[in-house]
Amino acid sequence: MVEGGGLENRRRSRVRGFESLPLRQLQRAAACLCLAFAVPGTVAADEPRQRPFVEPRLSRALEDSVAADTEMRQQHPRRGALPGELRVIAEPPRGKDSSALPLAALRALGARVETSRTLARVSAPPAVLRRVAQLPGIRTLRFPAKPVPVDGTGSVLSQAVALTGASALQAAGINGTGASVAIVDLGFESLGTAQSTGNIPAGAVTVDLVGAGLETITAHGTAVAEEVADMAPGAQLYLILFADDVDFENAALYLESHGIHIANLSVNWFGASYYDDTGPINEILNASHDGDGVFWAVGGGNWAYRHWRGPWLDENGDGWLSFTPNVDRLALIAEQTQECIVLNWNQYPDHFTTAPTDLDLFVFSGTGSVIASSQNRQMLGDFPAEQACYTNDPNQQPYSVGVFKFSGGTTGLDVSIVTGDAAIGMSQRVTASSTVDPSDAHGAFSVAAITQSIWNTTRILEAFSSLGPTTDGRNKPDITAPDGTSTLAYGTSIGTSFASPVVAGAAALLQQQLPSITANQIRAALVNAAHDTGPTGLDAFFGWGQLVVPTLVLPLDSDHDGVPDSSDACPFSATNVCKCGDVDGNGTVNAADDAALRHFLADPSQTLADPQLCNVVGAAAPFPLDCKIDDWAVLRRARASLAPGIQPVCAPALPP
Repeated sequence: MVEGGGLENRRRSRVRGFESLPLRQLQRAAACLCLAFAVPGTVAADEPRQRPFVEPRLSRALEDSVAADTEMRQQHPRRGALPGELRVIAEPPRGKDSSALPLAALRALGARVETSRTLARVSAPPAVLRRVAQLPGIRTLRFPAKPVPVDGTGSVLSQAVALTGASALQAAGINGTGASVAIVDLGFESLGTAQSTGNIPAGAVTVDLVGAGLETITAHGTAVAEEVADMAPGAQLYLILFADDVDFENAALYLESHGIHIANLSVNWFGASYYDDTGPINEILNASHDGDGVFWAVGGGNWAYRHWRGPWLDENGDGWLSFTPNVDRLALIAEQTQECIVLNWNQYPDHFTTAPTDLDLFVFSGTGSVIASSQNRQMLGDFPAEQACYTNDPNQQPYSVGVFKFSGGTTGLDVSIVTGDAAIGMSQRVTASSTVDPSDAHGAFSVAAITQSIWNTTRILEAFSSLGPTTDGRNKPDITAPDGTSTLAYGTSIGTSFASPVVAGAAALLQQQLPSITANQIRAALVNAAHDTGPTGLDAFFGWGQLVVPTLVLPLDSDHDGVPDSSDACPFSATNVCKCGDVDGNGTVNAADDAALRHFLADPSQTLADPQLCNVVGAAAPFPLDCKIDDWAVLRRARASLAPGIQPVCAPALPP
């Protein structure tokens, strides 16, 4: 029994929300949950419908003027924003870009529309959005995602410059000259002061994708940019302000159009995927890395002691998840005034073809009363996620969390809880797999943190620094860099937010040494030079180890096999077992590989002996992202001695 109006009020709360909208009269009514920290998802490509799925939070705002007013007050300020408007994201049909959306119809209804490559931001009063929700050609309508900076607390020179060896390179004239680095962030307060004191170059290019002015919201981006500037004082900096996922994709497009190949992102999202290299945010970053060749240094996350993960366990069958045996409450330690808890589970629509299990999230006070809950209905195509937020009141502590199964099966069900605002009780927290989007992406070079004061002594990770493996079993983070360093904007800058730009600055020093260096070559150079810390080799704590900025030996031989990358068929594997195009694994590229790849592309359920070798042209990415029809076409042409020929880009596309 839930006290304070829990399960017994669930049906009424649903009627007050999405179910009372006319939209619910569709034969297949369903909604995409968009957490305040999450990006909603999509239904299966073959799921028929004429009208959009509308996330529950948005549907309530379209029905309830009080809910709409609350959402309007919480919107990020933007240039040209009009009173009474809500801003929502429209997703096109799967596999289409934003031009496939009914843009003319949206504008004809009076909505203001801004697009990125694959998304549209629609601004309109609720009455107009209710009509938008009836239009065909829109897969999903949802609120924009809310990114979370991965900072902690917090003229000035970062200690990271000396600790990582960058000072020696600078003394030798290697200071990032000729390199370009983008800092993609949520705010740049105090930028003018940082520039006037020389902590950020006066020539830094500013790009305001929000329209509210760079010196707004937070000084987070300014402190991040200071770290890059200290590591690579000669680099050209681009300070890009963004607020939502449309802005983020437009930031990636800006990098492409301006030839910028190094970027820093000290921001994470909760609930956009099950932290397994999928989901809309990861797709944007991976496309930028794989297609545009951008090296992304990404804050690994500050969620280790703010995280729990485990399989579904309910020993007594009462419907409540047990976080430890026979304990169905997860203890919280309040840290902030406003706190939000995000629950999600491993039934995202990209992988799960039936309706997900319907779970509900509750936050309890110290007396057992429900002070916050999230009880959205999970139906076919919905994101399996819930979020509950509340105001911290010392008189109601200690808080705890409960998860109730409303309906659905639990076989194979895996559950995660993460919060950026409260710690999990010491005996219950699960630090493993606390990496979230997009630091779990294959295109992200994810950065953990050791405080600078013990960098050369005890070398212990920050207690908050997120750990791997990802939920699909890959080791993250990729490397570790110092935090707790000095910046003008923050004083002492604590968090993986400030370790990540140290790596971006290191990448700029490499780019000066070899202007043509690729994202994968930067990754390989940093991996090869890292000081191995913790378990030998790549691990889920420190990645490959502590950052050391190397002096490149040219021509570049990333795998140290004596064959320069430019002529190495497998530039990131010293064993040379990789032979691009040899998908049947017999040691040669011949007609059998041609046939095997053709059959696989026709029926992906078939297996290849060495599927990672299918990528023979274009950007490199882990299988199956690069196993495409163009690879088969190039393979056939290469066997006939026709251009363009097999290129040395096949997997392992990323250093092992």
